[in-house]
Parts: sequence; C-alpha cells; structure tokens
Amino acid sequence: MSIVGSVGVGNLDEDGCRCQEPVRCSLCEDAHSLISRMLRALGEPVAPVIAARFPSTFGISEGASVAWDPVAEVLVSASGFPHSTEDCGKASRAEGAAAVLEAYRRYGADFPMRLCGESSCAVWDARKRTLILARDALSGYGLFFRSGKGSVVFASDPREILSDSRIPREIDERHMAFFLSRIPLEPGSTFFRSIEEVLPGEMVVFESGTGLGGSKPRRRFWWRPEHTPILRLANHGEYADAVRCELDRAVGCCLPQQVNIGIALSGGLDSTGIAALAARRLAGQNRRLIAATLVFSPDAAEIQDVDGFGDEFPFAALLAKAWPNIDHYRVLPDEIPLIQGIEMANTLLGFPPRYPFGLIPSFSLLKFAGERNIPLWLTGGAGNLTTSYDGAFAASTLLRTGQIGRLAKHLSGLRRNGFDRKSIAIRMLPPAVYGSLRELMGKKAPHLFDFSAINPGLARSTGVLDMVRESIETAPKDSLSFRMAILRASHAGGGREGALRRFRLTPASPTTDRRVAELCFSVPEEQFEWGGRPRALIRTALRGIVPDAILDERRRGRQGLGWETRLQTDFPAIVGEIEAMAASPLANRCLDVPRMRRLCERWAAAPSSPGSGTDEYRTVLAGGLAAGSFLRRFESGADRFPLFETPQWEKTSA
Repeated sequence: MSIVGSVGVGNLDEDGCRCQEPVRCSLCEDAHSLISRMLRALGEPVAPVIAARFPSTFGISEGASVAWDPVAEVLVSASGFPHSTEDCGKASRAEGAAAVLEAYRRYGADFPMRLCGESSCAVWDARKRTLILARDALSGYGLFFRSGKGSVVFASDPREILSDSRIPREIDERHMAFFLSRIPLEPGSTFFRSIEEVLPGEMVVFESGTGLGGSKPRRRFWWRPEHTPILRLANHGEYADAVRCELDRAVGCCLPQQVNIGIALSGGLDSTGIAALAARRLAGQNRRLIAATLVFSPDAAEIQDVDGFGDEFPFAALLAKAWPNIDHYRVLPDEIPLIQGIEMANTLLGFPPRYPFGLIPSFSLLKFAGERNIPLWLTGGAGNLTTSYDGAFAASTLLRTGQIGRLAKHLSGLRRNGFDRKSIAIRMLPPAVYGSLRELMGKKAPHLFDFSAINPGLARSTGVLDMVRESIETAPKDSLSFRMAILRASHAGGGREGALRRFRLTPASPTTDRRVAELCFSVPEEQFEWGGRPRALIRTALRGIVPDAILDERRRGRQGLGWETRLQTDFPAIVGEIEAMAASPLANRCLDVPRMRRLCERWAAAPSSPGSGTDEYRTVLAGGLAAGSFLRRFESGADRFPLFETPQWEKTSA
C-alpha cells in the first residue's frame, strides 16, 4: 500500500523539498522534519507527500498546513483556513490542519460539519489504515485524486498528480465535451482521464479493501442542503436582519490578525456589502481595508444605457467615501494580448476559462494585491446564488404550491417594478413550459452551436448534442435545485493554489460560507424578490451600511468591455494560434477549427462592425481559443508561461 498526496502549493516528500526554490526554505525544513518523525513513528512504508509552500505572512496556516498526533497516529494536511465552528470570530483560535485534527479527534468522520472556513483537507488515520479526503461546502479549494492497484495519489491541483511520471497524461474528451456544451459536468470527472475530483461538500474515504486495496473508495456528501427546512420569521425585515448578521459573522471569520486585507470592490451589492462589513470590523481594530476597482476600459464611463453601465468606479467610490478607513484604488487593466492572457489563465486555473474577455483583465487586480503585500483578498464569489440571489423562482414557486393570493400580489409588485408580460411569464412558468411556448410562437430555440466551438463529431459521439436539446425539459424546477446544480458544477481546478503561487495571496468569499448559504437556502423564495423587486433581501439587509445610491441601482456593471480592441490588437496571434490548433490532433477532435477560421476571416473583412455575430466572437471564438490553447499545450507538454506587465493604478483623489 502506498499513499502519496499534496494539499497546497508545491510539495515535499521524504526525499526533500520540491517547492521549486533553489534552496530549501525553512518552512520546508520544518515540515520535512515533521514528516520524517511521523514516518519513523509509524514504522511502515507509508509516504505522504505534504505541501510545503507557505508564504511567510501567514506562516503555516496559509496555503497548506500539517498536523500530526503521534499518540493517535493521525496525520492531517489542509489548504485554506478551516477552524472550529465554536471558535468562529475569535481573535485567537486553532486554524488550518490543527483545527481539522482536533475536530477529527473529537467527532471522527463527522468532523467536516464541525468546521467552517474555506478549505480542503486530507486525514490519514494510521491505526484504522484509512485516508479521508474532504472539501468544505462551497469553496474554490480543489481536491483531486487517482486511485488503483493499491495506491492513492491526491493533490489540490490535478497537475501535481500528473507530475508523477507513473501516471499517464490523457485528456478526458467526454469531460471536455460537457465543458464546451455548458451542461452539468459528470460528478467527480475532470479534464484528465483517471483523475477524479472531490466535490464541494463531499468526503471520499479510502480504507484497506476499499481504494487502498484496489476497489473504489466510498463517496458521500457530508453536506446536504437539499434537506434544509424553510425558515419561518415574522416579516421581511427579520429575514434581512438574519442575513446581515450571518454575513457579518462570515466576514469576521475571514479577517486574520495583523495582515493587510484587500477586496475586489465593484459597484455591485455583494462586494460593497462585504467591504462595508469588513471596514466596520477593521475600524474597531484601528486597521484599514485596501479596495481596488477594475475599470475595464478608459472610456468605460461613456457606456451607459437602461440595462447597464461600463464604469463601476463611481459606485465603489461612494462606498469608500462612506467608510473612511477604506483606501480605494482605480486599477486599469494591463494591455495583455488575448493569446498570452489565455495562456496565463490556463496556467493559473488548470483548465480553460469559458469567458476569457472578462477574466483576463481581472489578473491586474491580483497583481495589484500581490505587489502591495495583501495576502488575503476578499471577493463576493457566488453571492448571486446566496446572499444576493434575485428570487427568479418566486412566482413559479407560488404558482406550483397553489398560493394564488400571494402570487397575485407578487405579480402586481413585478409590474410596479417595470417587468413586462414576457418577463413575468419567464419568471412564472417552468423552463420546459416556457420553451414549448416559444416553439409554438415560432421562436428559435437555443442551439449548442450558437455558443460553442465544439466539434460536431465530438458532440454527437459523446451524446451532449441530445443532452443540450433535452436540457430545458430536465432543468431544475425549484430554486434550491437550480442553485445547487450551479454551485456543485463549478470546477475548482487549481485556481486558489495558482493565485497563491503567482501572486502570494489567498482569495476568500464570505458569500460562500456554509452557514451563510444554509441560511439563504432556508429563506422563502419570495423574500428575495419581495414586493416584486429582485435582490430585495440583500438590499434591505445592507440599508444603512451601504449608500442608498448603490442599493437602489437596478442596472448592472458590464464586464469584459474593450474586447473588440483586444481582439483586433492580437489578431495576427489569434490567426497563428488557430493554425497551430489545426495541426493538433487533440484540438481538432474536440473543436470545430474550420469554423473558428471562418470567424477570423469574417472579422478581418469587417473588424469595426461585427454586427449580429458579436456573441460568436465572445463565446465561440474566445471560448474555442481558450480550450484549444489548453489542449494544444497539454499535448505538447508546454505548461509554463511568463507573467504579464506591471498594472497601472491610481489612488482615489480626495
């Protein structure tokens, strides 16, 4: 039996440090000494490979940490910031692997329910000869494994597993087809054949005879929000108070002592709410919050209409002005060529980005944080599925449950808030019924090839073409199923570890805190669209903390502005990348390369007026380039790319 693992960035084994530094770092020395003592104590050929790349700011509790109980013979490795639910918000608390170890000693296999904080972990119980891999409910800390023939290899980045020369490097083309089709990924599958993913809220258990002995491990979800009971409170205000208090607790759990705290501050509800709650807590400690707002294009302020606006900086500046301990910066995106940016994204994430034009400019925010020594970076990730969920299923839920009087009142509220009959029908009818009505009215149903560069042959051979056609009929019929399908389908990859490696920072999202999510899942659907106003619950919860101008704004900031300039500037390299993809057997099997070539020819003929085909460039072409670059470079073994230029930023003037 052998166990090899890595939870964190870089890795370390009994042969020494492999964290890619010329000289072994002191923390690697400490971890190596710990592992050596553990191996001698166990007295058997078990060689866990424990991550040992720890930035000096947080020490052993960031990136990865290890803890060893020589009496119980239990070894723990953890990424992120797990801590006991009993210690949440305390200034002094056990964190990281030490907290996981204590929870395991007290509660056994039920330990994940006793922890909070974003994390993934591995627990090796030598006496029981059991290995447990677990992820917290909703975080972006990935955890992957390969098992068979009496061995288990695990890592928080699948590329760490592939670095083992004994493991074949093969792309799972079926998984790629699911990814390109944007239908729910098969649970546990990854882009790499024979490598599986531990899903959010899941535990994978290997025992002698199960996994370690060659058979499959036991997999189970320790977190089942589907069974969350509906919360019954007196009125809308009480629901809003509950959400604000729980989000405030989660923000407090994310704020370590004596380090710089930063936030990606947009003009939206989630990031401004988190920033306000964090600033309020930090002010009591005489500390400051560093906020950075990305302005996608120099002329973004000129882009405004009834649906959206291009420049979120003025709204973010209102929040910064309301809290004097916020230092606010405007960050302009680097002039990163599209192809180079895609290569960086593939390297950082470990998988191709679906929307490169929106993701690539955000690298400038991470670079900004890294250069200003901001090790913790707050975000509002997945907030639109938890705290700021819009309540889109409210009308259909009231209809389905026969609450006709409340439905009539709700529909009246929607009309008062500017919804037309078509918009109300979309919200009231189940997806399958609405889709059938569109067909009866002669409306064209969305087709897979409208948004994907997938090779038609791959779409047919894997069955995803039929799955997309059936997706409307099989779409989740209720709010919780819909939100959980999205949250559990999110591919973690090695994004957190990539951010740590490249920029020396760790993202943290209070909006994906398990207890925040559980509360939001228990709130009746109509509370999120109270009075016919989408996102009503978070607007009410943040009233008096976030300026009214932000809370009352119904438009959304537009992401990915300036994509036309980026495409035009890098057009020769785009053409060159497509030709390189044409020479790649793997890329050709997965992608419709001739179609991408035709799109380039159409752009070359009329670059300034793409017209009705605009979405094809942003989805089919850009998404195809990202997938093709990932496949081609994987095929050739080229997996390292240079960083980009220093970003431009300026501080808000007084």
